[in-house]
Parts: sequence; C-alpha cells; structure tokens
Amino acid sequence: MLIFIFPALIQFVLSYILTRYEVGDVTVMTSGGNHILENSRIYPRQIQTAINFQTVFDTPPELFLSPHYYDWSLELPHGFLVKATLITRTGFLLNTLAVAASQLFAIRIKWFAFQDSRISVITFQQNDVQELQTGTGDRTITFSIDHEFKDATNGLISLNGVKHIKSNQIVEVKIEQVQSKSIDVSVSIYSDSQIEYVRFNILLGTDQSLWSSAAQAEIFNPPLYGNQYGSIGYLSRQATFLIPSIYLNQDRLPIFAYRGYKFDKNANVRCYVIYGPQTPNLIYNLFVWDSTTSYAFFDQVSLYFPQPQIKIVQPNCAELFSECDYNGDSIVICNNIPDLLQKGWTNQVKSLMISTQKQFYLFNQINYQGQAQKIIQNQQCMESFSILSVKFQPVASIIKVIFINSNLNNNNCKYVYFYSQCNYQGTVYQIQQGQSLDRSNKIPFEIKSISICPNIIVKLRDPSYFGGGNEAFSSSQACLDGYKFPTYRTPN
Repeated sequence: MLIFIFPALIQFVLSYILTRYEVGDVTVMTSGGNHILENSRIYPRQIQTAINFQTVFDTPPELFLSPHYYDWSLELPHGFLVKATLITRTGFLLNTLAVAASQLFAIRIKWFAFQDSRISVITFQQNDVQELQTGTGDRTITFSIDHEFKDATNGLISLNGVKHIKSNQIVEVKIEQVQSKSIDVSVSIYSDSQIEYVRFNILLGTDQSLWSSAAQAEIFNPPLYGNQYGSIGYLSRQATFLIPSIYLNQDRLPIFAYRGYKFDKNANVRCYVIYGPQTPNLIYNLFVWDSTTSYAFFDQVSLYFPQPQIKIVQPNCAELFSECDYNGDSIVICNNIPDLLQKGWTNQVKSLMISTQKQFYLFNQINYQGQAQKIIQNQQCMESFSILSVKFQPVASIIKVIFINSNLNNNNCKYVYFYSQCNYQGTVYQIQQGQSLDRSNKIPFEIKSISICPNIIVKLRDPSYFGGGNEAFSSSQACLDGYKFPTYRTPN
C-alpha cells in the first residue's frame, strides 16, 4: 500500500515552493576606479554587472533596487540610471548607465530578491515629464500606474534614475495612494530645477508581508555642508523612523530607500547612507562630503515580514480548494485534466491558487466543454462553481503600443520601429498608428533596439523577460537585452 501512496505524496510536495528572499550590496564602481562612466564622455555608455544569487531560486524572483551611494559631476546635464535585466532563478544583470556626457564617478546599490506571492515589484520610467522640463517654482506631475496585485496595501518607492538639465539638483518621487488595481505616484521638483526624465521602482506588499513608513523629508536648516568649517571631510545627519510597537517582536527585514534629494548646483552630487541601530526604531546616517551642500533628503523605509512556511504554487501548477480562504479539501493540478471525476475530485471550487505565469480555465463539463471561467490570479473566495475539467494556457507575450496624441502632424511620429541589432541597425519592423494587427502577426527576430518618438509608449511583456512583468518605454532604446518573438496587439 505504501508503494502506491508514496508517489502521490511526492507529487503533492513538489507542486509547491516556499517563500524565501535574498539581499545583496554591490559597489558598481568607485571614483578613480578607471571605469568608462568616469573616464569617457561617450554617450550612451554603461557598466553591466552580473549578479549571482547565493542559492538558486525556484522561480525568477521579484527584484527591488535601492541605490544608496551617489557621486557624479556637477556638469549639466547629469544624473544616473540603474536597472535590472535578465532576471532568472540564478541571478540578474545590473545595468548602470550614464545619462549624458558628464562624468558618473561612483554608485552603490542594495538589492532585494523575493520569492513570495505576497510581494510584487513595479518598475516605471517616464521620459515625457511635461512641465518638469521647463519653468521654475514648485512643480508636480502624477502618474496612475496599473498593476495586477489586487491584495497590495503598502508600498515603498526608490529613485532609480533621473536626468537633471538645469540648475539645482532637486527631485522627489512619492507614493500617493496604493489601490487594488493601480498606484498613484507623484514626481516633484522645486526652485529652478528641471529634469528630462525619471525612473523608479516600487515594492508592493500586503498588510501581512510589508509595512511602509510615511514618506519623510529630512530638512537641513542650516544646510548639510560636506566641508563645514573649512574641513574637506564627511558630515552626517540622522534619519529616524518609528516602528509600530506591534512589529517589534516580529521577524523583519528593514529596507531603506532614497526618494530624492535637494543639492546645491555648485558642487557634485555626493551622498550615501549607513544603517544605524534597527531597533526599537530604524536609524540611518545620511552623509555628504567634500564641497557638496545638501538642503534635504527624501526617504522612506519598509519592513518585510518573511514567512518561510508559506507555500507558493509552482509556476506550472494550481490548487483548487473546496472552501474559501484556501481551506477545506484541495487538489493540486499541474497538467490539463479533461475529467476531474477520474482524479477523485467531486467538490465545488470556492478558492484557488495559481501561478502568475499561467492562465487557468475552469469548465463545468468534461473535455473542456460547457461554461468556461478564466482565472489569471489567486481567488480567495469565489461563487461556488462545479468544475469537471481544467486547462492551462501560458500568459501571452505582447507588445502594446500606445499613441497618446493621435493628432501629431509629423508622419515620423506615427510609427514605432523595431530593429534586430543595437543602435537601430539590421532588419527593421514597423508598427503604424491605426494599423490593425492580430495576434498571429509576430516580429520575426530578436528585438535589440526600438525607435520611439515623443507621445508614444511601448509596453513589452513575456514570462521569460523582465521577471515576467510589464516593461514600459517612452523613449528610444539603443540596445536591449533581447526580446524574442512577441506578439503585437492593438491597444484597448
């Protein structure tokens, strides 16, 4: 009897993975380190750093980047850009880019990788920042960013890129509201600052996985001078975040993020953070040095609550439950099943768990017939539904082109061009505004660069790229890391 039960138990266990996370800190480059971002004035230019996880994940993790050490030239335009690509089970590629010909001396980044269905990461870059490119005074624009993490309640935002084009180096990104289907984010500049674009990533969590502080502004009055009293050295101030008492005895991972800064225009941007005591409050020491003058830092922290015992359905599996809240009898399904009765399942389905990389179809008749219900995310409590057959379908790769302004007079701005080689070379495939293409039309090569004019957004999605999430571009991309055979669909 044990011989027959044992394989069934093995199949059940292997249908799950457990939550886990990993944290790393990487110095991409240092001042005087003889690297291309400091010694060259070529634009574009970048440094790519291969990051290997200490332990292989079961599925590509959600990845959150938090730069915490900056040093770049005061020569305008200037700034920085960091992004993660080729996120796999074993590691990822960290890309650090100059945003202009000006020198970028040093950057250090802390990264957080999560294999946890209660965590999601959104990356957003916007090149059309409207009034932030002109004018003076306090200016703010707000973005409403769609997401598919309906249980999200808390978020942490980190500035991952900016290009300053005038005067003082001032920028602030801030989460205004987290909703079940979207998140509102503001980008602000002050005084006579102007920026050309901004990039940030957002760590989203549930009330069980993530606590986030309010957005703080560490105002320095008088300003924080690196060379105070004539001494060319380092000077710091403390930032303190109060931890709610209910979390003091929980296992937790603190995560710090810069949301922005206010620097004087007459010196390089130079700053870094060192973690101080992490209980009973979170304390961080914010440093500047040399001739740098800072008027404020904008920051925020979160606490991640790991729960290693939580099970996650494998990317190719789903689990059906007879009761709400993932309770009652259950069955794990990893393949299409034309007749659930043959598998011994006779219950109603009231909740289910499914991988985000699959679509799941439930049928009320055998052999995939009758009424069908499409499921794309976990269902905590469903209307009771009698299921007799089930079928999986992979989440489709897509290219979605959004033409924001349909009244453009420039004909060149009515196309998006995809190229098979970097720097807009090789075979070209174009999509025209108003052109109708169905899902059977595919770009027959690996995309290496994209030419995009203003007022157009290109969104790419594929389970094998960008961690399975959406990647949005609003400006031309001179060299991508490869995106094979996506299908194009017209925007809704």
